[in-house]
Amino acid sequence: MSEIPGRRLAQGDYILLYVPYYKRSVYDMAYYLSGKLGMPVIVTQFFLKACRYPFRKHLDVGPWEFLELLRNARLVVSGSFHALVFSTLFHVPFWAVNGDKDNRINN
Repeated sequence: MSEIPGRRLAQGDYILLYVPYYKRSVYDMAYYLSGKLGMPVIVTQFFLKACRYPFRKHLDVGPWEFLELLRNARLVVSGSFHALVFSTLFHVPFWAVNGDKDNRINN
C-alpha cells in the first residue's frame, strides 16, 4: 500500500481506540490493555462519560488522519467493523470488543 500523505500525528507506540459512540466495555478494555502493554491510548472522538480515562485525544482528524493513526498504531481496540477491516488491511493487530454481536465482525 502506498503511504498516506501528511505528517505523522503520534510518535512512539500507542493503542488506537475507535468506537463511533461511547461504550464503557470498549473503553475499559483499552484502559486495561494500556496498563498491561505500557502504551498510551489515542482516541479520535470525545464523550463526556469518558472523561475519567487518561487517553490522548486527537479530535481534529479527517479520513486521511484517521487512517494514518490506524496504520501506525501497535494495536487497535474497536467495536467498529470498518476499523477492524482497515486494521486487517494494514496488518495491525486488533481487539474486537463484542465482535460476536456484529455479524460482519463475527464472519
